[in-house]
Amino acid sequence: MLEDPRDITLCMHLHFIAKNIERAGDQVTAIAEQVIYLASGEQPDDIHISVDQTSSNPSLSTNLETKL
Repeated sequence: MLEDPRDITLCMHLHFIAKNIERAGDQVTAIAEQVIYLASGEQPDDIHISVDQTSSNPSLSTNLETKL
C-alpha cells in the first residue's frame, strides 16, 4: 500500500472480509460447542485444533518492517 496508495481501498476491503470470516468462524465454534453440550451434557474441552501456527511461532509471521 505504501508503494501505490491506490491499493489502500482494496486492501482495506480485504482486511475487513478476513476479519468477518474470522468472526463467522468464532460463531460457528460457539454453536458447535453448544450442540456438543446439548447432545452429550458435557462441556467440550478448550482444546481447539488450528492449522495456523503463526501466533504460537513468531518466526512464521511476516515481519512487515523488514520488507520496507
